[in-house]
Amino acid sequence: MNCRAYREKQQYVQKIQCVLLSLIVSGVEHMNILMPDGTPAGSVGNLSMILIPPGFQLEFEFNAQRENYTALFHLDSPTWNPVSRKIEFRQRDQIIELAPSVPVPPDRMNQLKEQFERVCVLSQSAIPADNALAELFLTGILAEYAEIFRRDSGQDVPVPVEQLKKAIDADTGFRRTMKEIMADFPYTEFHLRKLFRKYYQTHPVEYRARLRLNRIQKLMLDPKLPLKEIADAVGMKHITHLNLFIRKRCGLTPKQLRDNLRN
Repeated sequence: MNCRAYREKQQYVQKIQCVLLSLIVSGVEHMNILMPDGTPAGSVGNLSMILIPPGFQLEFEFNAQRENYTALFHLDSPTWNPVSRKIEFRQRDQIIELAPSVPVPPDRMNQLKEQFERVCVLSQSAIPADNALAELFLTGILAEYAEIFRRDSGQDVPVPVEQLKKAIDADTGFRRTMKEIMADFPYTEFHLRKLFRKYYQTHPVEYRARLRLNRIQKLMLDPKLPLKEIADAVGMKHITHLNLFIRKRCGLTPKQLRDNLRN
């Protein structure tokens, strides 16, 4: 993975060699996305994100007010569907469609900038654990991209699926298990998981794990907060459970994660 922040004037035509994910904050004079045969696939302005598969080209010009962040990385099997004009990703037995660009809501811009900045710093580290953490943060940005696309495209989420997401979001102390949350709905767990993945592009357990990790990271920004209190705040009875969760998600110890977040 390679991630950089750009702030200089530039006019360029770039052929994409691997998957490109970019946050465009300001300074765009023009930016066009071109398919491999040169056919236009869309244009992009400020306050947006783009997701471009290999083989495409970007034709762009930035002025002196430029601010954008770009990550280049490998991802299995993204393909372009010329009929739907969407990028398709195969996940297990499902195909997920995403647009090559999405508008970024102004209230989400600062958080996305912070996430990209974190990815850029960690991806340039010589420490393998930092690189793994960069990939984890990048996964979160991709999930945010998918969520913005879903909202922007006006896809109607079935009421039970939307209520399941709200129930997961509401359990901020992580006091209930997913089995207990799903038991409140008149559907099988299999059906709920399938619908949730279809409309939110992730498994409900994975979605909840990301919420929990985000909560842990925010709590760890307080250097005086003991790990025992952090564990309790995210529904874990023992520090051992917190340690295992962070190791599984980030490949780090709680101390290493806290040090990375403070640097």
